[in-house]
Amino acid sequence: MPDDLPQNPYQSFGQPDPTSTLENLPEGTRSLIPRVIGTLNILFGVALGLCGLCQGFSLFSQSVAAPQMQQMFQQQQDKLQQQIAELQLQIDQETDDQTVQEIAAKIEAITEEIKVLKIMPDPMAMWGFDKPQVVGFFAMECVFTLLLNLFMFISGVGLLSFNEWARRMAIWVATLKLVNILIFAVFVLTIVVPPMVESIQEFMLQVVQEQEAAEPVQLAEIQNSMLHSTSIAFSIFAAAAAIYPIICLWQLNRSLVKKACQTKVATAS
Repeated sequence: MPDDLPQNPYQSFGQPDPTSTLENLPEGTRSLIPRVIGTLNILFGVALGLCGLCQGFSLFSQSVAAPQMQQMFQQQQDKLQQQIAELQLQIDQETDDQTVQEIAAKIEAITEEIKVLKIMPDPMAMWGFDKPQVVGFFAMECVFTLLLNLFMFISGVGLLSFNEWARRMAIWVATLKLVNILIFAVFVLTIVVPPMVESIQEFMLQVVQEQEAAEPVQLAEIQNSMLHSTSIAFSIFAAAAAIYPIICLWQLNRSLVKKACQTKVATAS
């Protein structure tokens, strides 16, 4: 082929090459993936942001209410103890055997209720919320999650208009979400779950002992089983939470998506 012939077939007919510059890309040929991801980012950003707010409010409420709950349980036990003392005085003054037996049955029922209150696990201690490092981690997690979901929402709004900065922000948000899921999973599985399982195990053991079970309880088997099942359940939850960020990274790094968003930049320049 002679060197003076045009290499681009569009130039042979005096027509511009539609692919030579991004600003000539027709609107209808843009990939719709940015708008789909943008819509999902807006929906997930709002929904997860509200969930984060509820989680933070719940954590704060539990931290404030924990001492009051303990005080309420103690007052309830004291009230039941007072009832037992009053019933015991009635037995000492009663002469009818049938009435004495009825009062004794009431005392026994109240005593069982007191035993249940004593062995009830503290919900704050069960989840590790009695430890400052656990409370601090969950507090930082709530703040970080709120910020991520805010940026997810902002990137979603920008992706609806095919903005390149929104595509890059969405990629960073998806990456940070994956990192956050990994850190959260490791922390919960290593710091929160073991004491939680131990607290539940102690509660179950005390219940079995109160029932005077004839067969011995295998504590090691119970603990290993609970740790295994809890770890599997939380790992499945973490894996499910990572699906959407992975999809975002995959789709937003595709060449068609990059070209659709870069068209906005080229047109503006």
